[in-house]
Amino acid sequence: MTDQQPIQNIISVLESMLLRPNMYVSDDFPAIENFLNGFSIACMVCLAEIKNHYYRTEAQVRAEAGFYGAALHPVTLMIEQGLERDEIIQKAVALELETWKRLLVELPDHE
Repeated sequence: MTDQQPIQNIISVLESMLLRPNMYVSDDFPAIENFLNGFSIACMVCLAEIKNHYYRTEAQVRAEAGFYGAALHPVTLMIEQGLERDEIIQKAVALELETWKRLLVELPDHE
């Protein structure tokens, strides 16, 4: 069974992060990547029944954004591309947000 409310709560947190990123991460790049990794892992612990669907959706969202099956986190790749901190935060959080929005639409209320 998948309850939609936890996913809606996750989306709300990510939308808040887009508005006030400095409340969530410090100025260094590893903090951005670490926060997003920890956030998604914590969400998966709470929503274990959708873990496989999450990872498939995440891979699809990343591929559509140009991060095709890379072993490196998109934040690392964005750093290598020379993007600025604020742009990296916006893009990385947007990827995570898009993943959760798709999950909300794709997953039935009861799986």
